[in-house]
Amino acid sequence: MSQTISIDEDDVQTLVELGLNSPQAKIYLTLISLQIANAKKIAQTTKIDSGEVYRQLENLEKIGLVEKILKFPNEYAPIPLTETLKLLIKQKNKENLSLQKRAQKLLLKNDKAIVYEPKDFRFSVFPESRFTFEYLTKAHKEVQKESLWYTQIDNLPPEIEKNHEFWDKNTNKNARLRALAELRGCSDRIL
Repeated sequence: MSQTISIDEDDVQTLVELGLNSPQAKIYLTLISLQIANAKKIAQTTKIDSGEVYRQLENLEKIGLVEKILKFPNEYAPIPLTETLKLLIKQKNKENLSLQKRAQKLLLKNDKAIVYEPKDFRFSVFPESRFTFEYLTKAHKEVQKESLWYTQIDNLPPEIEKNHEFWDKNTNKNARLRALAELRGCSDRIL
């Protein structure tokens, strides 16, 4: 007769977000409740196919979250939850650090591309309002002679007109700035 254990789906989701798959999380949480169990007992309790339970127990053992107790049949015990959480968070932090390094590398590649861009003239098309006044001033500061922006009138930041003092201080005074703004719905008219 199989023992019924209630597994909180939020707890499963937390472990999934920390790097386990759903069966691994359910098996691990079941072992936390049972303390020690063989694969057959875990399969009965979790309602997960026994072949899948064996595969996931092997994976959990490889990553150090479950200990195999050599008996006939083999039994399994979880490492303490605090240790599991520390281990999974450490792994997630490593992944995030790796992602940050790759993002930084991408950013550096992008910056290098901008550095090699001709600085005499810059033509930028802004189809949406995702750019800011600060981005525009930084982009214009890099240009030596002329910067031309093309966008819809609704997408121009209002600071362009209102903030002449800031504009004068923070952009290249020798470069000309021109903005072409299309009226919404009038693709053949340019303001």
